[in-house]
Amino acid sequence: VPEDFSLHPTLSRLLAARRKVFETGEGCNWARWKDSEFDALFLEGLGETDEARREEIYLRMQDIMEDTGAYVWITHEPVGIIHREDLSPSIRPNGWQFNMQKFAWT
Repeated sequence: VPEDFSLHPTLSRLLAARRKVFETGEGCNWARWKDSEFDALFLEGLGETDEARREEIYLRMQDIMEDTGAYVWITHEPVGIIHREDLSPSIRPNGWQFNMQKFAWT
């Protein structure tokens, strides 16, 4: 985190705990997974203030996780609950709790 940046105390404690896992191997690593490139990118991402660069870092981290096969991404298929030709539904990524107020009426 940049020196001129102030974090909320709770977030600061959480990030310190995460950093400890990656720097020392101590702490909570519930997945029991390790990748040196991922770990280096994680630490780089913590201090990166440029949003475009941080996005590149985190997208690469996601690619690494997916390429290892250590994770299975669970998704929910969209569920249609109503049908009208003049209605475009707004579906949340988890596939439930539709935001009815966000439907676009055409």
